[in-house]
Amino acid sequence: MKYILIFLLFLSIIGSSCKDEPVDIEKSLIETINDYREEKNLYTISESPALNTVAEIHINDLIENYTINEECNLHSWSENEDWSSCCYSNDQANADCMWVKPAELTNYTGYGYEIAVYSSNGMDKDVALNLWINSEAHHNLIINKGIWKDVEWKAIGAAVKGNYALIWFGEEADEEK
Repeated sequence: MKYILIFLLFLSIIGSSCKDEPVDIEKSLIETINDYREEKNLYTISESPALNTVAEIHINDLIENYTINEECNLHSWSENEDWSSCCYSNDQANADCMWVKPAELTNYTGYGYEIAVYSSNGMDKDVALNLWINSEAHHNLIINKGIWKDVEWKAIGAAVKGNYALIWFGEEADEEK
């Protein structure tokens, strides 16, 4: 009996140490973006705790308050919380309302540039990357092409929840690492 108990204890220890650690989906999305950039011979971008925070706050705002509409896109922020609200229209007339969110919500001093995606079929890192790659404007931001060709991304943050995925890019390094 003593040997059986020792054997069972041994098996439980081995079994628990062989289980995979839970995957941090945000970290996985950042790694996927960086892997994609490396495939394009681009540098990887350092993860930013501040931009992760902004992404998490915004994704919760979208889930709780956003209704898909033609006037205000996914970069919009509701008026239901302690931040400045804004309607980010497709003509980008209010783009600065998004750019200043990192400084408004965290100690990050630079502008933040968000790419956001929604899928009614649920979200994961591969769905998000595929949707962004197939959108020229989002793809250009990811790979520093077009209007982004002279920009050096020094910070990246992400959030994935429900049907949404967000990536925030910044030109300033995050000092809170």
